Amino acid sequence: MFSALSANISMGFGKITAPFKDTTTQKDKQRESLKASIEHTKANLAYAIENFNNVIEPKLIDFYIYRIQSEQTRFEQLLAEYKALEDIE
Repeated sequence: MFSALSANISMGFGKITAPFKDTTTQKDKQRESLKASIEHTKANLAYAIENFNNVIEPKLIDFYIYRIQSEQTRFEQLLAEYKALEDIE
């Protein structure tokens, strides 16, 4: 009798704590996703700067200036989102 009651309590407690575990893993997934996006953006920025330094055609220079500014803006936004996520916890 007590073992059945104990099993029911454990099962019920698992249902109560499950949403909290899911929330933590969701934040971890979001944090990891942001980290990956930041690293990807840093690589794109480095690539754009490297190409900017090696082009001589005016249209390509303009393109890489735009690309560098775009990647810098994206990096700043992602970093702000990551810091906001860290401040929440």
